[in-house]
Amino acid sequence: MKLTRFLGLALIAAGIGGGLTACSDKDDTPDNSIVIKDENGNISLTIKNPKKWAAIAKKAAAELREDAAEQLSDWITEESIKLKTQAPSRSISEIIDECAEEANEIATENIPSPLAIFTTGDDCLANIASIRNVLFGSLDGSVNESSIMAVTALENSALAQKLSSQLSDATMKIQAIPKPLRQNAGSTEAKAASAACLTLERTLRNELKPLFRTMTGKEAEQRAIVTQYADEVVTPSVTAAQTAADELLVTVNALHTSPTEAQIKAAIAAYVKARGALDLCAAFID
Repeated sequence: MKLTRFLGLALIAAGIGGGLTACSDKDDTPDNSIVIKDENGNISLTIKNPKKWAAIAKKAAAELREDAAEQLSDWITEESIKLKTQAPSRSISEIIDECAEEANEIATENIPSPLAIFTTGDDCLANIASIRNVLFGSLDGSVNESSIMAVTALENSALAQKLSSQLSDATMKIQAIPKPLRQNAGSTEAKAASAACLTLERTLRNELKPLFRTMTGKEAEQRAIVTQYADEVVTPSVTAAQTAADELLVTVNALHTSPTEAQIKAAIAAYVKARGALDLCAAFID
């Protein structure tokens, strides 16, 4: 059911996420370098070879755009159809498994081993939000009546409250991690956030999944959950990620052969936006 995660690593390798910022050719001089500062005037990025940075970024953005279009097409023409036509109990089981896998990934990879220079706790917050969106069947934080959480509340209100509390706890603990995450991945706060995500994973696997697996006489309700998930959570989220990839490609293609600081800042902003859109898809794409 999962799609391929089409953002992130390609851009990190391309240099938009910092991969080429430490590189320099023999003909580089300090005058060639472009220094990017944050809102407080602190240096956050030094690009020693802007020409190479721009060339590789353009190539990566084009490949990313092609991959994004393919993934969205696969979801619409194949994956969503399979999800809706197979037994709803099986689909829900797969959906819960994916949420559990994402909670584990946040705990064991995203928090302790952030990959990109621009990775912050905000990425992990969006990952948790993607799990919430799946369970709530919405993108605005409300619980849709045709959702896993709504049906859970009817079947086992204590479990529904437990899940809601654990989502909130994981969110608050991620927010408490000092920034930047890359420099604080081993902090006490980061370890507490990872533990909260693992607790959520266990509840999803050991309590929520069995609840739906043993549920009988609720096929109509379960099918409605799958439809809501596919049409109102996955499709708009993946579409938004592709739109952001489109915008990133346009921005990167506007880079001059020797890009200016303003152009590089625009490319980084477009990357951060695309990365954010992807992070909100984390519970249903690889």
